[in-house]
Amino acid sequence: MSVRNFVSVASTLALVAAAQSFIVAPAVAQAAAPTGQADGQVTAPGAVAATADPQSNAAPATDAAAEQDGIGDIVVTAQRREENLQAVPLAITAISGDTLKARGVVDMSRLSEFVPGFSFGQTGSDVRPAMRGVRTANNGVTGDPTIGYFIDGIYQSRTSQAALGFADVATLEVQRGPQGTLYGRNTFGGNIVVTTNAPTHELDYGSTLTVGNYDKVRYEGYINVPLSDSVAVRLVGVTDYAEGWVRNSYNPQADLFDENKQYVRGSVKWDTGGFSATFRADYAKQGGNGNSAFGYKQIGSYIDPGTCQILFNSPNYIYLNERAGNRDGVADCRTTVASPAGPVGTGVDLGIPIDNLGDEFTVSNDYKPFRNLYQASTSLTASYDFGPVAVKSITGYVKYRGRRTTDSDFSASSIAIDQARTHTDTFSQELQLLSSKSQRLEYVVGGFFLNDNLVNGFINQQLPRVIRSSALAAPITGSQNNGTYQFERVKVYSRAVYGQATFHVTDAWSVTGGVRYTHEKKTYLNATAFWYLPATLPSGANPLTLVTIDDPLPGRGVFPARPDNCGTAGVTAATILNSLGQQVASTYCPLEFSQTTWKAGTEYQITDRNLVYASVSTGFRSGGFNAGLAAAQSAPTFDPEKVTAYEIGSKNRFFDNTVQLNLSAFYNRYRDLQESRQIIVGGTTLQTTFNAARARSYGLEAEAIWEPVPELTLGGNLSLLNAKYTDFNNVPLPFGGSILVSDASVTAPTIVNGVTIAGIGQRRIIAPGYSCDPLTGTGGAGQPALSFVCDLSGNNIPHSPKYSGSAYASYKIAIGDESAVIPFVAVAFAGHHDEQSFNDSLAREEPWAKLDASLTYEVNRQLSLVAFVDNITNTKVQTLVSYGGTPLQASYQPPRMYGLRLRFQR
Repeated sequence: MSVRNFVSVASTLALVAAAQSFIVAPAVAQAAAPTGQADGQVTAPGAVAATADPQSNAAPATDAAAEQDGIGDIVVTAQRREENLQAVPLAITAISGDTLKARGVVDMSRLSEFVPGFSFGQTGSDVRPAMRGVRTANNGVTGDPTIGYFIDGIYQSRTSQAALGFADVATLEVQRGPQGTLYGRNTFGGNIVVTTNAPTHELDYGSTLTVGNYDKVRYEGYINVPLSDSVAVRLVGVTDYAEGWVRNSYNPQADLFDENKQYVRGSVKWDTGGFSATFRADYAKQGGNGNSAFGYKQIGSYIDPGTCQILFNSPNYIYLNERAGNRDGVADCRTTVASPAGPVGTGVDLGIPIDNLGDEFTVSNDYKPFRNLYQASTSLTASYDFGPVAVKSITGYVKYRGRRTTDSDFSASSIAIDQARTHTDTFSQELQLLSSKSQRLEYVVGGFFLNDNLVNGFINQQLPRVIRSSALAAPITGSQNNGTYQFERVKVYSRAVYGQATFHVTDAWSVTGGVRYTHEKKTYLNATAFWYLPATLPSGANPLTLVTIDDPLPGRGVFPARPDNCGTAGVTAATILNSLGQQVASTYCPLEFSQTTWKAGTEYQITDRNLVYASVSTGFRSGGFNAGLAAAQSAPTFDPEKVTAYEIGSKNRFFDNTVQLNLSAFYNRYRDLQESRQIIVGGTTLQTTFNAARARSYGLEAEAIWEPVPELTLGGNLSLLNAKYTDFNNVPLPFGGSILVSDASVTAPTIVNGVTIAGIGQRRIIAPGYSCDPLTGTGGAGQPALSFVCDLSGNNIPHSPKYSGSAYASYKIAIGDESAVIPFVAVAFAGHHDEQSFNDSLAREEPWAKLDASLTYEVNRQLSLVAFVDNITNTKVQTLVSYGGTPLQASYQPPRMYGLRLRFQR
């Protein structure tokens, strides 16, 4: 954004703000005094949270003025009612909306700076959070997230939805550890709960303009208008634009991680007597080039230099783009021993050089991708307070559509394009019966059901080849391969009933117990198409063989009905093959299961400001499907994975409410983990998801705030974590698990477990650092090609740094009656962690630290200007490494970002 445009926009905003203030001021003086708070609103420092929600009957604070100095309270909803954070016996990090605005947080990507042990990963539009040894690995429609995401109580079933409706936030909660009783399915590792500001009975309005490098321009505005004594409305709007911070040196129009987002939300609240209802409707749209698919930057692969073969986890790396078809005719490696690549001295073409090697924020792709995401949702939260009990209903409908493409060869060559689309239609309904907080026995009883219709489509489009390489004087042209298309549909029906009660044995000591029963049913359909080029058209095949679920086309097949003998042992799916024996469609017997989760705990209020607690709880992640013909024949489904979590903790305020220290220690046992395995089907091996692995994690988390004087705030958090697989066997390595090496000293075949793994004059080298054996049933006469599986027991769970945390400091310097300057500085850090379960050396993040800083000038209570720099150190932090074949692909957090933020509020 040019300086002239910036000055123009900023001046316009300031003039509009001033005009609003002048015009509305007389009306403000006559407006009714507020009668309640926005849901989850932060209270004045030292005050107990006041609430207008009938699910909580706690009286508003009447002596807030007596404790203006000190740390303010935050309202959270982790126990399905509004409560003071410090009174809830759970490990929760709660961040106020004001803090999010001051730090410029507009999505989940920076939560690791606030939440102990939280790790953020992203592949394309899909968010992959992790904490306490639980990570989000499967984002497809055949599986489910492991960490729940809720907006105003409405469950979001796809992690890509987390990047859309994030505006005018009152409170953001991260609930660490399983929440299987009060929240249920897919809260296996915890929850991220966003509560937006509800309408209030006070005229209010405000806006924030942010400008920065990469032509960043973000505007967010809101207005809250009371229509009567009982009805109020609130409107929120956001526009966000930025150029991509991953530059494309070949095609400048194809920069990645740009932004082009629009968002609007309207809400109406009606409260009268004991009744309250809030209706919300919003719409979000996100365009631009997007974030590629998985990792956007290739970082190299492994090689055995003597044989020029790929050997996983070898200490030797090769920095080539080895994607299929990317060959420039240049010998990238020369053998020193005889191998399948050829005799000694053979030159092997392994790929083309990786462009912009070592520059994590520059790629060189020819294709300009696109990202088209939109979401429309509505919700109604209604409650009635009868006095001793309150009844609450939460109804939500979410319609999400996503379509994005990527340059699948990751290069300036023209080889292939991938396109993915995801459709989600989610309806949920929850009913709750909540007791009054004034009773000795507090309880919440509820019922929940969810219908989720999911569609996923994937297209691999092959192009006429044009190979461009820095090693070539001119591009090489060639033919193209056949393309594929896959279509999947999953329908989810989930029903649950639950209850949790807390009995106050004494005024200080309480015990809690809860249980939830979930019944779930899923159905699955898929269809496959094959695009044949005329030159490669098999005899008798059509150019396009397609079965479409939505609208079957004449002559292209009929989607198979559910097998008639579902329930019969060994019958799980029906499939359709074309004339070439290729699968074109399949339908599965329904996956149906029931799960009971529970919680037990106790807490003791030592003083009004010191709480200790202990609990044990369980959670689960929903089961799912393995796609494809072979899976349909052998292993079509996998069951839920489960966790049992033990936690002790303490929440404290000391020294006249100037020090807050919250501690939690936990031990989690995971079983039936959904991990990848290989199975044998006919003459081939197939990688599928099985329930096999067991794991455990334990650690300590601390959060602290110190306000020695009202002007100075110091804070930080720390996580110490140990997370490992305890039983994780029979795992195939992603590629290059073993190689054959000529060795004349070998005079007899090498046989392991009855399988010949190397012949006379050869020896087999297994990937360094792994204990591997031949997969049973492979390697013999008439059997499929030799395949190896390895034991990963004892490996670190991905995205689980041994230590991580942050620290911050701010100081308010008064320069007038209303004006002040506030410098702020924060540092975030993390230790070594692995990014894949194989713990290989390239997929490993080394220790890192980065620094943020800002300087705020408060003109008065209404107007402030913030100058900020995020990631001053320009630290390159990997968020994910993925195996899309060789080489490995990585994603990174943004580089240094800086700008100005102008805020106005009534």
